[in-house]
Amino acid sequence: MAARNAYDAEKVMSLVADDGVTAQLMNDSATDPNMGGVQLNRDQLALALKAERLYRVKYESFKCRRDPVRVWNGGDAQVSCS
Repeated sequence: MAARNAYDAEKVMSLVADDGVTAQLMNDSATDPNMGGVQLNRDQLALALKAERLYRVKYESFKCRRDPVRVWNGGDAQVSCS
């Protein structure tokens, strides 16, 4: 989050898996089970980071946890942050 708040796209991309990220869509700052997630590949994520810089998006502190159940995409590292 510090790299994102500093608009350091190179640092952010160095921390992202080769196959991109899965973003959980939010409704009024809360996860909504009726709103799914979206898979962003590295090119899409880079574009999103540019948009964050243009709109001066900032993020608050977050907590991460390992998901107790493997999700549908079958990846090995399943981590949720909020």
